[in-house]
Amino acid sequence: MLALPSPSPNIRSVVDYGIIGFAAGLASAVGGAVKDSPYEGFSYLKFLRSPMVGAIAGITTGYFFPDIHPAVLFFACIGEERVVVESYKIARVQKPGKFRNGEWGKKKQKKRG
Repeated sequence: MLALPSPSPNIRSVVDYGIIGFAAGLASAVGGAVKDSPYEGFSYLKFLRSPMVGAIAGITTGYFFPDIHPAVLFFACIGEERVVVESYKIARVQKPGKFRNGEWGKKKQKKRG
């Protein structure tokens, strides 16, 4: 059985939760920038969106789970940030930049014969 780390080594304040969430969002933003910037270009606003959403996720998760281990909080914030940002993109019906000029979303023509 997988042993989880001991609970909460000295996370005491909302600021600590926010810093961990910000770091998780920053890790997600750096990974996304490295992966997508050759296709979509780089935007500072999009880059800073992930750390801000991560910080909010860290504060909220820390509020509801005050004894959470920092490593678990870090990875939970990455997941929460991805869910929020991708849901936002779907709600705005925004195609990712790498698919704007391609055939993604176009109807395929049927072969006759």
